[in-house]
Amino acid sequence: MTNLSASSADLHKKTNHRTLVSSRSQPTEETYVIIFHLKTGVQAQFLGLLEPVLDAMRDEDTFVNAVLHQDPCADATYMLYETWLDREDVLNVQMHRPYRKAFWDTLPELLDQPRQIQVWKPVRTDLVI
Repeated sequence: MTNLSASSADLHKKTNHRTLVSSRSQPTEETYVIIFHLKTGVQAQFLGLLEPVLDAMRDEDTFVNAVLHQDPCADATYMLYETWLDREDVLNVQMHRPYRKAFWDTLPELLDQPRQIQVWKPVRTDLVI
C-alpha cells in the first residue's frame, strides 16, 4: 500500500469529511490471516501479549498494515490480518524479533486448538481515513 496513485479522481476523494485512499498492492506484498481459538478466560492475557507486538510492528520498514478482529459469535476467537511487503523478511527477520518472544512463548498455553494460518496476495486496498 505504499504506492498511492493520484491518477484517478476516485482514488483520493472526500466522502462525508473523510478521505478515501486507494492503492494497488506491490507484487511482493503478502497478507497473513491467522485465526486464534483461545481457551476460555484468557482473552485479556492474549491481548496483553499481542498488543505490544502490534505496536512494535508499526515501526518495521516492511510493515503495511494489521487488523485484529474478534468473532462476534465466539468471543474467544480472534482473527489477525497482517500485510507485509516482503515474505523473506517476514520469515527470516520479523518472526524472530525480540518483541515477539513473550507472545510466542506463552501462546501455546492460551490456545484451545492450533492456529489456522493462510497466506493471501493483496491486489487492491481501499481505506477511508
